[in-house]
Amino acid sequence: MTNFLPAIATAFLIGGAWDTIQGQTLSDNLIAHFPLDGSPDDTVQGLVPVSTSGSPGFCADRFGSPDSAACFDGSSFWTYGDVLDVDTSDFALTFWMRPDSVPMEWLISPGFTSNGTQPVCKGTTIFATPTHSGYTLQLKQLVADSYLLDWVTGGQNDDVHLAQSPIPIGGWMHVAVMRCDTVISMHLDGEFAAINITPPNRNLNTNIYFTLGALNREPSGEPASEWFIGAVDDVRLHKGRCLSQAEIDTLAFDLDLTVGMATRTEEPAMRISPNPASEVVRIHFDRSVELIQSMEIFDAMGRKQALRASGLIMQGTGVSQMEIPVSDLPPGAYFVVVPTDTGHVYGRFIKD
Repeated sequence: MTNFLPAIATAFLIGGAWDTIQGQTLSDNLIAHFPLDGSPDDTVQGLVPVSTSGSPGFCADRFGSPDSAACFDGSSFWTYGDVLDVDTSDFALTFWMRPDSVPMEWLISPGFTSNGTQPVCKGTTIFATPTHSGYTLQLKQLVADSYLLDWVTGGQNDDVHLAQSPIPIGGWMHVAVMRCDTVISMHLDGEFAAINITPPNRNLNTNIYFTLGALNREPSGEPASEWFIGAVDDVRLHKGRCLSQAEIDTLAFDLDLTVGMATRTEEPAMRISPNPASEVVRIHFDRSVELIQSMEIFDAMGRKQALRASGLIMQGTGVSQMEIPVSDLPPGAYFVVVPTDTGHVYGRFIKD
């Protein structure tokens, strides 16, 4: 499969929450890793399935290596019990998946239907305690041959927030989803794909069992549904921090996982002022950058805004500062994407 979107190589800077930590490696704060190379077991804490439904098995991974990824047939899953809660912490969930099909609707029991499939799930069902608490990934086909991936988090006040992106099916893709302070985000094949804002300090702990291959509603007693059809590989959960763009790239493009982040520091830094702003925001770079595409701005729902940068200040052959008129924007949070020759640089500002 070709990459869903082009690769990028920079830290995602949102209010300082995702700054690159020098010398950090992908083993830091890793609380679970399911390689799924012929075994469903976790290699960090030694988690093993507490029960198995149907006949989940193993198949070829994205490299064609036999028995090196988990395969689910739409009637099977592994569940690990009430583990891997993330409470109010920042966290990142990453994995490879190959969705083969996505039913438009499941008949769970008479009068009880659901739609979509869930490759990795811990909660967000109405049967969770508290209701809707937890986190999950859900694939949907609401319109024939049009597919969406939802990154859903539910707090302890019955509040559900999601970041959503269209996806293709039938091929391998890398998924990285995060909750960083008040931001939930999604990267597909290394590229930023969706974002949303959540209230601060949301506690996502839930009693629903962590499961690979379906929405398992244990221990509520309600039936499972949204059974995944396809393959999943290399599931990782980091708790207590988010991943930098360079770390996401390392996972998405199978780079050397032993490389520490101190060796990947070429990205320029961005500072936005004034912030909040009412008329104009100015983007300052810590060094001259060469732009390879037009700047883009997205609102908190991931919708692109029709704005153009102006007032460029040049330094040598690159840009050191630019201005963005924002007077016509509705109040709220906005995200800036600046493509440079060494990667995309991200920033955030508030329109008051």
